[in-house]
Amino acid sequence: MTRAPKWGSAQNDDASSWYRKAADGGDSLAQWLLGRLYLNGALPQDDFAAEKWLTPAASLDNPFAAYLLGRLMLTRDYTRAPRWLRIAAKQGLPQGQYLYAKALAEGRGVAQDRFQAYVWFLVALDAGYPADRDLSYLNPFLSPDQVDPAKAKARDLADSVTRSLAAHGCTGWNGEFGDIPTPPPPQKQRFCH
Repeated sequence: MTRAPKWGSAQNDDASSWYRKAADGGDSLAQWLLGRLYLNGALPQDDFAAEKWLTPAASLDNPFAAYLLGRLMLTRDYTRAPRWLRIAAKQGLPQGQYLYAKALAEGRGVAQDRFQAYVWFLVALDAGYPADRDLSYLNPFLSPDQVDPAKAKARDLADSVTRSLAAHGCTGWNGEFGDIPTPPPPQKQRFCH
């Protein structure tokens, strides 16, 4: 599917040209930003080009590239999605935590594990992602003896992923937690590799 570019074509060409040069040189920030341009339709939408550029950055544990690649794989090859979503989830991206929890809850591309799904939904909810409905759906599947341990595990996990996110320093801008995260501002980009 091809969509019209969202900005003027000169801006698209200029940004993609700079991103491509840096991405070819192995810059993971440029790789995920170039993949993002192909994914969101700022360049003519091309899922294969998006995957090409997101994969190397995600393989280097770039959480934004991993999240976008996982999201893309949900529509193309859902068996590959949980791996990437887990990377993003463990590095503190609430949208990755949520989609990873959904994969666990549904057994999509990973063994169904409602306990772990409940834990990750709680972590995403704690980070501000709307997961209330999903938690309510899972409640009947967990025994009362499982809920308290799940909450304790979620608290521990939330502390761990919050520390991971803060340690990377690539956080704290508007649009960071959107379905397709916006690029970080220049002063943050040096932390986003």
